[in-house]
Amino acid sequence: MNRDSAPWYKQVWLWLVLAPLIVVICASFLMLYLAISSNDGVVVDNFYKDGLAIKVREQQDEYATSRNIQARMSLENQIIRLSLSGNLDTLPAQLSLQIIFPTQASKDVNIVLTNSGGIYTGALSEAVSGRRLLQIQPADENNHLNDFWRLHGEAVFPLNEQVFLKPKS
Repeated sequence: MNRDSAPWYKQVWLWLVLAPLIVVICASFLMLYLAISSNDGVVVDNFYKDGLAIKVREQQDEYATSRNIQARMSLENQIIRLSLSGNLDTLPAQLSLQIIFPTQASKDVNIVLTNSGGIYTGALSEAVSGRRLLQIQPADENNHLNDFWRLHGEAVFPLNEQVFLKPKS
């Protein structure tokens, strides 16, 4: 009787059977770690609340369209200048300008623009570069919805020319 004298852990057939199982176990632990440590920021967990917010945003856009509200914005030496046009009863004292990075909220910049003689001005607190989405609305959150509007635009920073902001259609 001829027996293989090598110990069990040196048998080739054993490792051919166990190697795929070990790889799968290691890969599953890696996937578990990635699932726990990564952020699911794109997933929406409150559809009803988001649905109501969409309705409010549509009302703001409709109000801006009905009043023909538009804005023209320029940037010079990190100072933003914005002028409003349209059928507004009174000009807001302050506007909130959001410079939105399309995919990462951590790169968004919010600026409060103050009315000084019909021109709104504000300073960029940090350098902004690349393609950004712009959104502007009155900064007074206690304002009634029927006086609340917002405008949208898109720009490539640093700005070399004026940018026009309009309501979404």
